[in-house]
Amino acid sequence: MVPHELRSPRIVYRLAWCATLIFGLWYAALSFGNHYFYRTFAFDLGIKNQAVFDYAHGRHNYNTVLPELGGEVNNLANHFEPIMALLSPMYWVFGNWTLLVVQWFCLLLGAWGMFRFARCAAPAKDWLPLAAMLSFFMFWGVFSALSFDVHTNVMAAGFLPWLFVAFEQKKWGKAAFWALLMVACKENIALWLVFIGLGLAWHYRRQVGQGKAALVLSLSAVCAFLLILKWLMPYMADGKLEYLHFNYSALGKDMGQAIKTLLTQPWKGIELLFFVPESIDSSFALKAKAWTWELLLMSGAWLAVFRPAAALMALPVLAQKMFNDDPTKWSPFLHYNIEFAPILAFALVVFAARLTPKIYVLMVSLGLIGGALATWRSFDLYRPQAYMPQQLKVWHADHWKRSPSAAKIRKVLDQIPQEASVSASSVLVPHLADRKIIRTWPDLREDDFVVLLDDGYMYYPQNQEVFLASVQMLREKSSYSPMHEGEGLFIFKKRH
Repeated sequence: MVPHELRSPRIVYRLAWCATLIFGLWYAALSFGNHYFYRTFAFDLGIKNQAVFDYAHGRHNYNTVLPELGGEVNNLANHFEPIMALLSPMYWVFGNWTLLVVQWFCLLLGAWGMFRFARCAAPAKDWLPLAAMLSFFMFWGVFSALSFDVHTNVMAAGFLPWLFVAFEQKKWGKAAFWALLMVACKENIALWLVFIGLGLAWHYRRQVGQGKAALVLSLSAVCAFLLILKWLMPYMADGKLEYLHFNYSALGKDMGQAIKTLLTQPWKGIELLFFVPESIDSSFALKAKAWTWELLLMSGAWLAVFRPAAALMALPVLAQKMFNDDPTKWSPFLHYNIEFAPILAFALVVFAARLTPKIYVLMVSLGLIGGALATWRSFDLYRPQAYMPQQLKVWHADHWKRSPSAAKIRKVLDQIPQEASVSASSVLVPHLADRKIIRTWPDLREDDFVVLLDDGYMYYPQNQEVFLASVQMLREKSSYSPMHEGEGLFIFKKRH
């Protein structure tokens, strides 16, 4: 039962459930449609699917999808994501759809978390919970994330609103649960929690109990981050792999130098938030940061001026985007913006909670309209190479078909024995990952089968010319014989 003081008018709940149905179907069409029509990829769904498959069978995952791991290094040395082990029993129900289903559910859960947080933080404002939910649901970063595979930071973004609820209700056991669940998502989430704790400490600075609890959260997250990055991940790597994801050469060659640069030259960090380093010269790079800032401001990032707590929470997310060497990460695309969804919804709630009724309705309406326009604009921005044109717009007919057809691809893949080792095109790997050895073409190590797809769009990490040359190479390779060739599908079987 919902306490009487936290009850909204029945119409608000009805509209909230209607919104959940609409966005739930939209999200499902986007995420599940892409997977069904072979528009998910080895990096990252294939990597994660093989990990879930191994965990479901009670063994460590020495990942073969990512060439850097090569089947010799535990996947937890690549990204520290123990949540996948917790989710692995679901593999026996959903198979290679498991993580897609979980990600979809976490986003719906996050929207309801924002609804509940607004209900707790501003019980007198009946319609604010629905506005908070819609702010989360229609954020452009959610659609970009769903259009590109599965990522555990998306799950963490869905958990964060419930951490807000626990703090608002002073339920510290629940707060610890949600914080631990977030830490289990990925190594950088612990760093994000440091700033979330600082933001909550600022927000609750006049409430001693909540303020102290927020500082404890922040300090605990520091310890968790150092433990994961300095001990757990190196232990999993067993000396065979350096950390793969420090790509911040503008700040230094390692994390220590980067911290030193930011402390001694803070203007360097401020400059990188908005400008492109001289070493990078491309039209896409020049536009990427501008697009992101434009969409953020349209979506309500200006609220951080009035609510610094939200700015503190967003700081590490901005830094890991804008300081990176890869311009794609600066952009509004892929999954690198999802963390803004709960932060912007939080900012909207805590800003509106203190406004008079007339002003609050006006400001919330402007915020939602701006967010909707930003999301619509994001659909028509240029997409980098990792995107297929059909991935994002579910209302276009091309989203619901592919050539060769999904049915024909499945029929061909059914010819591959589950115990066989396979090297496959990126878009096929997530569907073939429930095996001990699955590699991403052109990574080939005398595997039992090579399965390739020429669909006219996706050849990553090759281009079309190199891909076709590699197919011809396999035709001429004496150790492999053609097993199937037609309609863009190729299967080569190793001669024994």
